[in-house]
Amino acid sequence: MFGITLSAKSEKALNALTQNYLTYLTFLDTTEYSLGDICYSAATGRSHFSHRLAMIANSKAEIRQQLDSLVKGDKITGPIQGDTYGSVPKIAFLFTGQGSQYVDMGRELYETQPTFRRVLQQCDEILHSYLDRPLLSILYPNEPEDIINLTAYTQPAIFAFEYALAELWKSWGIIPDVVMGHSVGEYVAACVAGVFSLEDGLKLIATRGKLIGKLPQEAHGKMVSVMASEELINSAIAPYGTKVSIAAVNGPQSIVISGDSPSIDAIVTELQAKEIKTRELTVSHAFHSPLMEPVLKPFAQVAAEVTYCSPQIPLISNLTGEQVTDDVTTANHWVNHIRQPVRFADGMNTLQKMGIKCFVEIGAKPILLGMGANCLVDQTEHYTWLPSIRTDAEYSTLVESLAQLYVRGLKINWQGFFSSEHHRKVVLPTYPFQRERCWVEVQQERVARKSSKISAHPLLQERIYSSVLKPGEVQFEAYLAHNDLAYLLDHRAFGQAIMPASAYFEMVLAAGNQLLGTPSITFKEVAIEKALKLEEIQTVQLVLNSDGEGYSWQIFGLVFIDEEPTWTRYAAGKISRGKEEPTSELNTDLTTIKTRLPQHQDIKAFYQQVATQEFVYESNFQNLRRLWCSEGEALGQINLAKHLLNHPYHWHPALLDGCFQVILAALPTDSSDTYLPVAYPDFTFWEDPDREVFSYVKLHGQPGQETLKADLQLVGKEGKVYAEAIGLQLKKARSQSLQQKELWKDWLCQVAWKEVKKPVGTLKSVKQGDWLILADRTGLGKNLAELLSIHEQRSHVVYTDKTDQKLKPGQDSLN
Repeated sequence: MFGITLSAKSEKALNALTQNYLTYLTFLDTTEYSLGDICYSAATGRSHFSHRLAMIANSKAEIRQQLDSLVKGDKITGPIQGDTYGSVPKIAFLFTGQGSQYVDMGRELYETQPTFRRVLQQCDEILHSYLDRPLLSILYPNEPEDIINLTAYTQPAIFAFEYALAELWKSWGIIPDVVMGHSVGEYVAACVAGVFSLEDGLKLIATRGKLIGKLPQEAHGKMVSVMASEELINSAIAPYGTKVSIAAVNGPQSIVISGDSPSIDAIVTELQAKEIKTRELTVSHAFHSPLMEPVLKPFAQVAAEVTYCSPQIPLISNLTGEQVTDDVTTANHWVNHIRQPVRFADGMNTLQKMGIKCFVEIGAKPILLGMGANCLVDQTEHYTWLPSIRTDAEYSTLVESLAQLYVRGLKINWQGFFSSEHHRKVVLPTYPFQRERCWVEVQQERVARKSSKISAHPLLQERIYSSVLKPGEVQFEAYLAHNDLAYLLDHRAFGQAIMPASAYFEMVLAAGNQLLGTPSITFKEVAIEKALKLEEIQTVQLVLNSDGEGYSWQIFGLVFIDEEPTWTRYAAGKISRGKEEPTSELNTDLTTIKTRLPQHQDIKAFYQQVATQEFVYESNFQNLRRLWCSEGEALGQINLAKHLLNHPYHWHPALLDGCFQVILAALPTDSSDTYLPVAYPDFTFWEDPDREVFSYVKLHGQPGQETLKADLQLVGKEGKVYAEAIGLQLKKARSQSLQQKELWKDWLCQVAWKEVKKPVGTLKSVKQGDWLILADRTGLGKNLAELLSIHEQRSHVVYTDKTDQKLKPGQDSLN
């Protein structure tokens, strides 16, 4: 099983590279190259750029099949794609607790991965002093036996296995930003964090398992998982306080109780009578309960012998659910750990507050990933949950999870990954450079005239002062240079780059902010009258006239007809200071909306569908990240691309246009009609947004009609309303309105060259005269003199240098 990695600086280049690799594996002779050699060369011999692709396969044929499907655009499972424009996610290692163990866990890794094998053998040697049989015989017995489920063996086996697994991840370059364990998993987490050495960690866990394993049979008790709140369970177990306690808080509605068997049975009967779901767990003992009390004192004696250090990386405590304090470096912490409940849910909330977006489970089964996902109820964030191994797929699961981390931008130690076998570098397809023109155009810097003032805003640029302006009239002029505002060319409809309506709003918002002195601005009676084609129009003007309450405004574009400048109006409307508060006409409870609407899983497919309706949003305008939609209603998460952030915009046109794109998602998927927003009767902006915005759209009217209406609300991830449009009008778009040519372009004359034969005849005689020819030695002057002589003309050739040659009559030279 190998993983091949491809990367490029753009999606277009990555697609070309994919095609090149398909050609390479299909038509070129690669029989002497193993799949491992090809993957090794791709990973270690190529730079890793922002747009990434990883594929997992057992053979070159499987890789070729996946490449072929990608090139054809087929939807298949297998290839993993991503880009690294966002920040590289922080990683938490989650160490699984007791119950994840099974015979032969990690055997495939032990047989194939030198790092994993070396660490397990090291643990085996250390545990010789604490176990009555070798660790490796417990994990990988020669004869079928199940002693791994005896607590005295279970806990050290889990520790050793998980520690070796963590070391394997680290050898591949995956270093956790924070660690957290569940119950006995916290011992491994603490060791990885540097709280104690591997020797002391194994000593602690072996002693813990041995002491618990020696408890009498009547002290074994029971553990039961209950679907209820912690408050309800505390009330239910209160009468049994000395015999039963909460062992773990695994989620808001997931509690584990532990203790004396008769008491547990009585509590379960009471809970079931209230129709509360319960499930008895298969365990050897009632962990984290009063039944553990007898082991605390002897364990404390051993714990006091251990040398503790402050953690080198953040460690989350089971006891508090918070990052550990100095208490973790005391024996008392580890004594309390045996008896006190595991506050896993609180720990997950702490990880969320720390900004952790990626969770890797270090355990033999992916148990904590599902529990952790249930704890993080805020679905506005996108989290990655990666198992290390599964019972039926160990190495392949590891490789798939590594590929997921790779496409998210993590730096992988590929030399470490391929160290288990010898591989050689082989010839691979080269990088598909896009041959973009990089010549720097020399531009004349725009300098303010004495009658104007330069604006810092890229869409306003210059405020014009003129004697012909009316009182209260303000005028801005901007030159839309393609190299300065190249992102606008990514907004295309019917094959042409057109100015997005969002750019009009941004121009007026910027001007209104200056004139009204507030970012809170209401637009009224906005009409988009005509599509401004960016290939033709490069100079635009915004003209505002004071009307007492605010300003009326118009946007014009300049074209030349018969070399005469002609101004055409493209949009108009009114602005005033914004309403005080957002209206409550729309329900923007994001959690409720996401629950109600099905999530659109494939954003790329959405943009492909939109392109079939002649809307082509290229890279700078593909800012939708997630989408929830049904007919007539949609919610979208829009994130502005990182390279567009550092610009002096209020609402970047690419961000606001992404909000408008959600309108298209609210249309029926089978609709062939294309609608464009043409009028905005009432649109208020209260404040500038963050990089991330949610756009909620509700349509009014039946698709197929000539016009539709929509309500639009733009909301921050915390639910704060940034802007709201009520009664936005949509009209069917037709290509003719964009593609029509001005009639005058068909009136122009053309220059047509026609062949004319030279008339037969003699040269008309010219009056005889004398010709002076100044010549060099190439022979041209001499030939001209002979031609004149034929026509009975006299000539005198003068050469510009002396020569030893004898000159003929009519020839001379000078120096």
